[in-house]
Parts: sequence; structure tokens; C-alpha cells
Amino acid sequence: MIKNHDELHEECGVVAIWGDDNAAQLTYYGLHSLQHRGQEAAGIVVRNKSRKLNIHKGEGLVSEVFNKEKIQTYIVSVLTVAVLITIANVRKVETIQTSSQEKELPIYNVQTDEKKVAFTMNCAWNDSDIDSILQTLKDNDCKVTFFMVGDWVKKYPEAAKKIKDAGHEIGTHSNTHPHVNKLSSEKNLEEIKLSVNKIEKITNKKVELYRPPYGEYNDIVIRTAKNNGYYPIQWNLDTLDYKGLTGDDMWKRIRNKISNGSIILSHNGTKNTADSLDGLIKNIKSQGFELVTVSELIYKDNYVIDNNGMQIKANI
Repeated sequence: MIKNHDELHEECGVVAIWGDDNAAQLTYYGLHSLQHRGQEAAGIVVRNKSRKLNIHKGEGLVSEVFNKEKIQTYIVSVLTVAVLITIANVRKVETIQTSSQEKELPIYNVQTDEKKVAFTMNCAWNDSDIDSILQTLKDNDCKVTFFMVGDWVKKYPEAAKKIKDAGHEIGTHSNTHPHVNKLSSEKNLEEIKLSVNKIEKITNKKVELYRPPYGEYNDIVIRTAKNNGYYPIQWNLDTLDYKGLTGDDMWKRIRNKISNGSIILSHNGTKNTADSLDGLIKNIKSQGFELVTVSELIYKDNYVIDNNGMQIKANI
């Protein structure tokens, strides 16, 4: 029961009372507050001359006097709880970001619900099989990503142009294919820039992807690439084609490991890659996967990379 009051408003769990008497009394029925069986309440606002409110709770509950100072304390408590809840909601992303900050990592693969994988090919040796590779890709109606060394582009500009004209994506694989872990940040950037200049001069298309030579990297290598607008790309599946494996052996290596978001490594200029490519593509597609370029697979912003190099979309 409510006595000696003008109005009672109940909104979003907040009870508000206005009155001219020294104390307004009510039977409290706990709307969205913390006042349950002896626990202290939150969200009670009182305005009257004495700024006091006697709350007579139901059976088995105690009577308590709330003054202005106590109400303010309750409000602060509620706001604190709200802040803690907000922090908890982003804890998972913060944990991932903190763990990945221990070591700079490139993108090995991508977390995605889509059955897509990126097939990539490094170009560093010769161009004798480029025509065959491009024909196989055309016949299978798929686009892939080629990572080119600057010296290779300089030596085989027509091959680079054919790849671009066929609609495939091109990234840089450094300029001279050095051991980049031994280089300073300045020298790493020079390797990237010189190769990018050669590629963009021929293709007239911006380069955004960088694959360090030998799959080698440290914090300097990755930070230099990222800080200059390039996405460092590794791989989580290796065909080992450069070791002379047959197409069947290449497929055996990856068939039980391939999954959504995988990035597959191969090379042109090897003994069996060109002849094995058709079979590899058909086997990958037979498992329900679509072959796409790296840029079609990765996230370009709002992402984190976990300790295994998996790129994960951040829920921001």
C-alpha cells in the first residue's frame, strides 16, 4: 500500500515518489532491482522534504530508511555493475589481441563459415609453365593469387602481364628473395617497395599483399609490412611441390587438412605443379570448396590474429 504521496512511476525497474510529507511509505515489490530478500536495492529515487523514504517490504523482509547519500551510493553501484558487464562482453576479443601482441604474425588462414579456400602460387624461378598454368585455371574457371619476386617480374614481364590480363590477383614476394629476418626495417621496406614498383608498373594495379621469402618472418618483418599498408600472408597448407612431389602425393598431403579459410601454397617452375594443377583443383572442388583469391578470403579491417595465425573477424 502507498500512503501520502502524489504520484508513483514505475519505469524500467525504477520506483520514483514525489510528496510533500516527511516520509512516503510503500510496500516494495522489487521491480528489476537488487532488493530481494534482504539485499540492498538499486534504482530508487525519492523527492520529498525530508529526502527520506520508509520502505516496508513484504513478509519476512526488513524495514529500512533510505536517505539521499545511500541512494547515491546505490546509483554508483549500479553504474559500476553496468561497466563491468560491458567489459565482460569484450573480454574475449581483448584476450585474443593481448595474446597475439606477444609476437607479430602473418595471416596463415581465416576463420569463416563459408567453404572457401585461397590457392596461391609463388613465382621466383622461371616462366616456362605459366601458359599451361593459366590455361588450366581458365578451364576450371577459378582465380588464384600469384606472389611475384621483383627480379622475376623484371626478367619475365610478359608472364606477369599475362597473369594480370587473365584476372588473377598479384602480390609481392620481395624484390630479391633474401632472408628477411636478417634485414633491418629499412631494408625490409626497400625489398617490398622495389618489387611493388615493378609489379604495378606492368599491371597498373595496386599491390596490397606481401609474402615474405622462405616463409620467414619476425616482428620487424611483419610490422614493416603492416605499417606500410601491406597484409602479410603465410599459408596453413603446403603442397611441397618444389620437392618434386607428384600430384597424387600433393593431394594426400592436404586432403585431410583442408578446411574453410585455408590458404594453400604452391610454386610455378617446379617439376610437377603445372601437370598436377588440374587434378588438385578438381579434388578441392569435389569436397565442396570454392577456390578464391586471398583478398576475397581475408578480412581487410576489424580483425584479430590468434596465436596460430588464424585471422578472426572482431565483433566490434
